Order: sequence, then C-alpha cells, then structure tokens
Amino acid sequence: MKLGAISFVIALFAATMASAAVKTATVYDGITADQFAQIMRSNGYSATVGTNSDGTKNVQSYDSDVAFTAFLQDCDANGECAGIQFHATVGTCSDLPASYERANDWNRENIAQADVGAPGCTVYMSLFTIVAGVSSDDLVAALGLWHSSMRDALPFFGTGV
Repeated sequence: MKLGAISFVIALFAATMASAAVKTATVYDGITADQFAQIMRSNGYSATVGTNSDGTKNVQSYDSDVAFTAFLQDCDANGECAGIQFHATVGTCSDLPASYERANDWNRENIAQADVGAPGCTVYMSLFTIVAGVSSDDLVAALGLWHSSMRDALPFFGTGV
C-alpha cells in the first residue's frame, strides 16, 4: 500500500511539473500593429510598423528575398484588428492571359493565393488570416505558412510568367 501511495505522489508531482512547464500562448480578440510586429521580431523576422494612406497601420518585413507587408484589417478605434493580410510582389509577367493561367495553376494547389495585375503585369501573393480568437502560436504558424509559400512561389513565378 505504501508503494502505491508513493507511486501516486511521484506521478502527481511529475504531472504537476509537466503542466507548469507548458507555455501558455496569448489568445487575441484583436491585435495591434505593434503587437504583431513584436511577435514577428521574437520569431526572427524584421518588422517595421508603417501607416497606409488611409491612416491604418501595417507591418513591413522581408522574407525569402522579397519585401512583404502585413496589412491589418477590420480595426477598431483602439487599433486592435481582427484580420491580417500578408501581401507581396513575387514576379512580373510578359503575357497577361498566360499569366492568369499560371496564377490559377498555383492557386489550385496552394493556400497563399496569387493574382496578376497592374502595374506592369505584376504577380502578387496574398494570404489572409483571422486574428480574433487565435493564439500567438497560431499567428506564428501563419507566419510559417507565409514563409513557406514565399519560398515556393519564387521559383514558380520569379523568372516571370
């Protein structure tokens, strides 16, 4: 009986220590540009907070040899935003109809979506993520998805389409 009680105490202690070691991620209802920039910096990304022409904030960064912007969307009066759209220019094109087909080929297989537009037949990439109700770990995962999408898009679009 003593051995069973001792085993129980040891198991309880081990479980308590393991749960204390678990990192608790912050869950956001909305996020400010400064908060998102801090998450980016703490995960190895450069991050500069900027202001769009309409006064809303964005976060500018650089990944996979491409500058990109994280546009914060659906923001309240306190600057807390419910969504983030990652956006980058990843290539140029010479033949607009063929470029649309190439973008559609990409979009059928990838979550980060491509589009072709002006000026100069430019290929754009974007990925939208919802912030409300997600954790800081989820936002880091979205950054990872963006990173892998950028890495894969460059050889797909980088030489022009």
